[in-house]
Order: sequence, then C-alpha cells, then structure tokens
Amino acid sequence: MKKTIIFCNSHGYGDILHSRQGVRWVVNKLGDNFNYFYLHTKDKDTCFIHEKVTVIALPHFMYGCTALKLKNNLKSEFFDDALWIDVWAASYEKMREIETGGYKLPDENGNYHSGCKEIQDSTIWQSKLYQEKINNINSFLIENFSTKQLEVPDHKEFVCKWNSNPRYKFFADKLINDTSHYDMRVMICNGNTTSGQRRNYIYEDILSDYIKDNPNICFLLTSKINEIKTNNVYYIDDYFPIPNLDEIEYLHKFCDVIVTSQSGPGCLSFTDAVVYDENKTLILFCVDTIDWYFADGTCEYIRTQNFEDWNVLNLIKNTIERKLNK
Repeated sequence: MKKTIIFCNSHGYGDILHSRQGVRWVVNKLGDNFNYFYLHTKDKDTCFIHEKVTVIALPHFMYGCTALKLKNNLKSEFFDDALWIDVWAASYEKMREIETGGYKLPDENGNYHSGCKEIQDSTIWQSKLYQEKINNINSFLIENFSTKQLEVPDHKEFVCKWNSNPRYKFFADKLINDTSHYDMRVMICNGNTTSGQRRNYIYEDILSDYIKDNPNICFLLTSKINEIKTNNVYYIDDYFPIPNLDEIEYLHKFCDVIVTSQSGPGCLSFTDAVVYDENKTLILFCVDTIDWYFADGTCEYIRTQNFEDWNVLNLIKNTIERKLNK
C-alpha cells in the first residue's frame, strides 16, 4: 500500500504560489511511489499544483495553522500515517514570530529580537528551506525501506514552471487572439497588497488618462477597483470565473510589460516564461526591504519604492514608449 505525503500551506495566495515549484520538484523526484496531497485554506481550484497532487481546501478558520495543528485538527488514520511537510516559507524550524512583527531567525546567541534577520521569500530562501524539508523526506524514505535519497536543488530550480494548460485555456487563447492587433500588451497586477509591499494606491486613477490616450496599447488588469471603461482595457475577472490565477499566469507569457508588487497574482510574474524572456520587462513597485523572488533571469528588471502617483505613471509610461520605439 502506498504511503502518503501531505504538503500544507495555510497562508496567503502569494505564499501558495511561491511554494508550488518546490512541491513539484519533490513529486517529480519521487514519482508514483506515494500518494500526494496539498492542503490550503483557499478555493480548491485556486491554482494548479501538479497532476499527481490532490488539493484539499480547508475551512478558513484553519488559516495560519502549522502542519502540526492541522494534523491535530484533521484526526484521521489516513493522515496520521503520512509525512507532513509545511511548505510555508516561514515554516523553517528555527523561525519565530516576534512581538514587534515578522518572522525572524535567531542571532548568534540563539535570541530573537527586532534586529534579527527576517525571512525573505525568494528562490534562494526556498533552497535553504528545502535543506530542512528534504532531511525530513529522506528520513521518511529510510523509515519506509527506500534506498532513494534526495539532494537539495539549486535555487534556480524554484523558479516556477509556466503552466501551459490552464482550466480555461480555450478562452485565454481567444483573449490573446482578440488582443493581437495591439502594439503591446501590458499586464498590471493592480489589487491591493496585504503584507506591506507598497502603499495601496489605485492604478486606474493614476493611469486612466494615459490608457485612454493610447488605444494602441492593450492593458490587462487583475482587479476591478475603479473601472476604466475603454476598449483597450481588459479586466481578467470579466473573462474568467474566479479563481483565475492559472489563467493570469498563462496570459503573462503573452505580455510585453508586467507590473507587480510581488503580492497575490503578482507572484505569478516569476515563472520561467517571464524571467527567462529577454523581451519582457518586469516592473516591481515594492519596498526595498523585500527582495526580488528571483533576480537572475534574462528579462529586464525595473524596481522602485517611490509610490508617488507621478512616478508610477512615468515609470510605466516611459517603459512602454521606450519599448515601442526600439
């Protein structure tokens, strides 16, 4: 009888999205020898994990629970016999939440305080996190009489592989075809951030006049906050039922400029189809204390923590016009 491996991440959308590739890496290495589950507190169809992984949506009151708490809440002989792997970025064994906020690593004396190093979810951190996770996996393999042992992958292995087959691929392809006459496609991940990545200004208010004055540019927006009613604006939610993160990821491949704050749908910007495409420009509006999730690609990287309206407008406008005039 196959043993079971349960991956869990009871945190936000961005946390789940960034954790996918590590899960895929493990499943690809271990193959059909195990049953695999991924547990989170969002909609079951939030995003594609892996064809061999069954996703289970947990009740929202379990949001923020550790793997141990989830295991205790979900008492089941089936689950108890499994290997539980918490893939939340801050699930590293030595991480602690401190009173002043944030999850910190201990200092050289083993103490936790505001001056300690804070977690930065990035491919480099994911590689460090998996040193611990893979130790647990390897112990589980030995206990189950397997001679297989995994080695920690290079951080570039945690760049998420682009999903070429989302649920609503037919309609995504139709949208791509319907917008093929524009000179350029710009994807703006414009929803509010929830972890302080930037000030929550409204992109539509800042860009409205520019968008209307440039009908040759297609703008795709992930959230409808203050709707711009013009033919060259396409709101993702108007074309795909929610959840539609897989469709947003798919569309990223066909955009020339992608604007993100590395939050929610913006985390989808860091697939291999984007970061390794030298023709794409990735603009990050984000505080400097947050690292790029992956900064070693061949796309053009631009970032700022100046969230003034004039700078948001000019940075996007100048990037578009520079690329058009190449």
